[in-house]
Amino acid sequence: MLRPVLIAYGVTLFCVFTPLIHLLTAIPGPFIGGIVGGIQVGKHPRNPMTAIVIGVLLGMLMTLTIVVVGGPVLMLLQAFGLLEDKRLTDLMLLPLLIGGYVMILGTAGAFFGLILAGRDNPTRPDPSR
Repeated sequence: MLRPVLIAYGVTLFCVFTPLIHLLTAIPGPFIGGIVGGIQVGKHPRNPMTAIVIGVLLGMLMTLTIVVVGGPVLMLLQAFGLLEDKRLTDLMLLPLLIGGYVMILGTAGAFFGLILAGRDNPTRPDPSR
């Protein structure tokens, strides 16, 4: 289960960090990553809650990434006085909001990825014949 989540996380980060296409793919990036992660699970998932697990883990990974990368940046901005009247508690809501957004879109994408993985491929010959 961890491998599909890490692949979905990589696809999501690629959609956000690629300079030429991030303006178009950053918003639906978690959905795209969820689709790829859902497809990676395979045709027969063992748990019916697989899409939710993928979405929650994807949201947690993105929240952790924002805290680890954005925390030092936030401290530097506050040390130089660039945040003026902003409180630290107000700014810490941002990772939670983005993590929730990624969780919702990642779950929806994983759901569609599982549907796509379960479909029969019409170009592949049927082994029962």
